[in-house]
Amino acid sequence: MGFGHSAIGIQQLCVELGAVIHANFHVAATIPPGKRSSSLYEDFDEHFETVINTKSIELAVNLRALFDRCASLSNPHPLPQATRNSLALTMLVGEAPLTVRECANKIIHAGYFLFRHGSYSSTGPDGVPFSNRVQESTVELAGWHYQKQWRCTLDLLVFAEEAHLAAKELQSAWQQ
Repeated sequence: MGFGHSAIGIQQLCVELGAVIHANFHVAATIPPGKRSSSLYEDFDEHFETVINTKSIELAVNLRALFDRCASLSNPHPLPQATRNSLALTMLVGEAPLTVRECANKIIHAGYFLFRHGSYSSTGPDGVPFSNRVQESTVELAGWHYQKQWRCTLDLLVFAEEAHLAAKELQSAWQQ
């Protein structure tokens, strides 16, 4: 069994995703606009989007694999960690169960990740206030399921928290 497919591996993926999301916020809060034009900081936004996207997909695929493996062990009883209500998912078009498992499904089957952006205001070391654009932890996802279009928003930080808890519970229950 690969490390990523284990409950401990999934907990680590959750920590990595959360750390990148928080690093993104940290850059917006601490790097004044003048300094953001340096060669190092110019590529941060694109880097964060790519890493957050990749880590989200990696987490979703591995979480689904863990859910499926544990569900086969608990058959015929449903797996409560997979069917637990999620606060991360909001359907905009179409219908779907608002569960942790469905969050993973939406990430896996999304045709695109559209990052929402906000503004973060702070004060520089010189005492001058500044504001930076920042990717929020909520993304818009869309795709098709059985010839029906769906679209949703998903808070990746909340999903990482919910996935971490589910993986921790499955580790305890199934030694996965």
